[in-house]
Amino acid sequence: TTAVALAAAFRAPECEIYSDVPGVLTADPRRVPNARTIPRIPSDIMLEMAALGAQVLYHRSASLARRLGVPIVARSSFTDGPVTRVEGESRMETKEVMAVAVEERVLLLRISGARGGSRDLVGRLADLPLEVLHAREDGADGEGMTLVLRASDPMAMLDRARAAVGDGRDAKIASGYGLVSVVG
Repeated sequence: TTAVALAAAFRAPECEIYSDVPGVLTADPRRVPNARTIPRIPSDIMLEMAALGAQVLYHRSASLARRLGVPIVARSSFTDGPVTRVEGESRMETKEVMAVAVEERVLLLRISGARGGSRDLVGRLADLPLEVLHAREDGADGEGMTLVLRASDPMAMLDRARAAVGDGRDAKIASGYGLVSVVG
């Protein structure tokens, strides 16, 4: 994030980000050995990937670069080779899949009960260091909700989240889940 801010302040033509992988890949190379480097990716798609768990670029860096119009070149610290240029915006929705992002160890919160009760329960979670990755209304009447939550330490957060939502039939929280997102 600091590198992007400095690049913008100095009006640099681009910001180079170095990591242990050659640019932005189609999947996590530790999980998918034949993942390929994406030569160019629009800023809005990179922001979505970063928010969904792609680890090559922190989502706040991607957001700042997009907002300030700073192109990013992502490359490996260890080898010369392919790089990824992150710049511009995507065209309308296409059928092309750019990448797959995985977020491990998320918490799943299922809320049921009277309309409006979901907001109260979600409000109780606001003070916890959780990030909502996905939210969905459940049921034809919209009286339920499912949230997928990111926590830096999900197991440690599980008890705190359970205490925040309270025991009872209106909220169930569980760990041991992951989120796979297809981005494009």
